Amino acid sequence: KQANHYVLKFGDAAATSFNFPHNLAAENCHVTIKRRSDNVMIALPTVTLTDANNLNIAGFTTAPALNALEAIVTGSSARAA
Repeated sequence: KQANHYVLKFGDAAATSFNFPHNLAAENCHVTIKRRSDNVMIALPTVTLTDANNLNIAGFTTAPALNALEAIVTGSSARAA
């Protein structure tokens, strides 16, 4: 099956947890988070797929600056055999 992608900028200098609709209707998603200033990938303690169209990114000890981060969500409805 074909994979679909959704890219979003986030950070607001206040929140340490973010909810996003990705609307990929995907049972399986891979989420990559990177700093926009230098394109370095970062690891987060928690990325939760709340359902087939939404996710939560949490675990920041300090709030990310305004639009400092980017999430790349790749979703596929394919399942492992």
